[in-house]
Amino acid sequence: MKLHTCLIAILAASLICTIARADDPLRYNVPKAPDNSFLLTQAGDWGMPITRLIGPNFRFTDHPVPNVTFRLAWDERDLILLADVEDKTPNEAEDLRRLYSRDSIEIYIAPSDRPRYRYQLTIAPGYDHHQPRVHVGDRRPDGSPELSYDVQRLPREDGYRLLVRLPFSNLDMQAKAGQRLRMQLVLNDGDASNRRRTFVWYPSGEAHRNPDATYEIRLATKSNDRHEVAGVADFRGFRDIVTLVQAPKDRAGQKVRLYEDGKTVGRGQLTPDGEMSVARIHLPLEKNQPERRLTLAVDGDKVASVAIPRTFSVASAINQLSFGASTTVFWEKEFPPCDFERKTDAQDALGWYRVETNYYDADLNEVTEAARPGRYAAISKITAESGETFTRYTVLYRSPEKVEFPWWAEGMAMVVDFPPGFGVDERVAQREKRVVGNQFTHAFRQTLRSDGWATLLAGLHEMDADGPESVTRTSPAAMSGDFMARLRMKVENYQYPFAVSLPADYEESGTERYPLILFLHGAGERGTDLARVRNNLVVKHVRGNDLPFIVVSPQCPPGEWWSSVVLDALLTQIGQTYCVDPDRIYITGLSMGGFGTWDMIVRYPDRFAAAIPVCGIGDRRDMGRISDLPVWVFHGDADDTVPIEPGIQAVEALRAAGGRVRFTIYPGVGHDSWTPTYTNPEIYSWLLKQKRGVPAEPKFQ
Repeated sequence: MKLHTCLIAILAASLICTIARADDPLRYNVPKAPDNSFLLTQAGDWGMPITRLIGPNFRFTDHPVPNVTFRLAWDERDLILLADVEDKTPNEAEDLRRLYSRDSIEIYIAPSDRPRYRYQLTIAPGYDHHQPRVHVGDRRPDGSPELSYDVQRLPREDGYRLLVRLPFSNLDMQAKAGQRLRMQLVLNDGDASNRRRTFVWYPSGEAHRNPDATYEIRLATKSNDRHEVAGVADFRGFRDIVTLVQAPKDRAGQKVRLYEDGKTVGRGQLTPDGEMSVARIHLPLEKNQPERRLTLAVDGDKVASVAIPRTFSVASAINQLSFGASTTVFWEKEFPPCDFERKTDAQDALGWYRVETNYYDADLNEVTEAARPGRYAAISKITAESGETFTRYTVLYRSPEKVEFPWWAEGMAMVVDFPPGFGVDERVAQREKRVVGNQFTHAFRQTLRSDGWATLLAGLHEMDADGPESVTRTSPAAMSGDFMARLRMKVENYQYPFAVSLPADYEESGTERYPLILFLHGAGERGTDLARVRNNLVVKHVRGNDLPFIVVSPQCPPGEWWSSVVLDALLTQIGQTYCVDPDRIYITGLSMGGFGTWDMIVRYPDRFAAAIPVCGIGDRRDMGRISDLPVWVFHGDADDTVPIEPGIQAVEALRAAGGRVRFTIYPGVGHDSWTPTYTNPEIYSWLLKQKRGVPAEPKFQ
């Protein structure tokens, strides 16, 4: 009886240990560095080699992974990394804060037992600076030891080789066998066209936000571990998840297994594929699943982790599916139906869905037929099988007559002013206008589902033939945007949600009227959570310095752009609700909000006392409308998101119109020109000096 009990206990303990080992995070043993430190300057056989990265951007691609080897080792003082990168198109970012956007490596590191005690180094090879350049992201708590590191660039003709030493003292830990750390390595490759491809030693790129998106490494005296197999997962439409496993060519024929919590979820086999071997494993796809981490095993050995991305919700699927009218340009009274372009994908994502569409004319009235030529709109309500509902908007245009382009007929003759870079002689373009027109006609016929054609034709149809050439404010796109905004405001009572910050003495002030700042955020703060805009830099500075401004911060919905029509209605509402001085209304915005600021002031120049657009662009052809409005423009000259050149052109045009304009350029600053702007007390003092109709800013001389 005792023997039987012991056997059961032993088997149970064995099972528990097996399960525990299966659930352990994948860990790599990093060996101690050779005694001969000279070996560290060579790409020889030392340390733990990492030769297989995932990328670019963690999706399937035909682009090859660059020839790169990372080697990890350690000694009594440092964790040691050698990055050996082949790169025949050097391209390095100038802005120190944006080194990641071009050729560079990124290192994320933390103790395993304190994953939030971490720091990050972004290292550029320093092609033009003759030494590596480093940007530090220190997320360790206050009172941590001083952060130190040593980076050396070693000679290589066809790329770069970096030797990086990271003292263990940075993590407040001792170097000894058995110590465990969490780490992620990233290779950024900027090609000649300034596009960046990102490759990672871990199948997720979120280490800067999520300390768990890392591999665990263990300091060992010796190790045969190496990282030469990697897997990446991606969606195949809305049907299933495909995991692509990449390994060296000599591993072809080996069995591949994916498991989660000790349970096998997928199997495959490596087969030859060019210079490597690959396996593809299909996994079922379920909606609304969080990101999962699977373990990848080859011939029974755990070799890597695979991140299964968070699966889609119905709302996110809707945004990925193309929806619209069967044709946006039509010529009969009957409206074209609206539906998803790929109905099978929609059914996979939404289940059995239904679409109900209402149509509206150019006067914003609901109609059942297109009684006359001109602009129309469709508002479609989509109901998914889950009961969730979504709304989509489509611009339509009814032409006065039937227009057809049979495949055999000649198209429209068209003269195109080709950019010089295409190498087309303007005389040839003039002579071959029918050839060019045929190509345009073919494109038109093939893309009539796009409401871009309806937008263009409706706008041109409504323009006065004797009027001036359109500018951004009066373009067909702006006309359609304004029309749709007014329609949504009428039909849905559409408006932007907003946060308001009031002066400290607002409640006790009685009838006193206060100056107002309308703050427009950038594209990154779009959404449905006002917390993302509530405590912006303008609000923080105004509150922190007890300035007498009301600050209104609206939030633009996901995927949309600022509408000046909606913002104008918001200002009217604010003026009726709060004690606002109508002669001291100011507007400022950054990036997308900078564009919105320019658009608002050229549309409604008499509404504002002053404006501060930050890293945005205005239409230089429209600057005469704001020649009496004080404007202070800010831009970084190293901005590669919103280039400074068109911003300079707008300022020069405003100066030529006799505008009241200041222009501050931040040397060497990239896209983030808002931080030095909104933390500068001078801009708030300048605003308070400006009053509508009596500007304190002199005209530019």
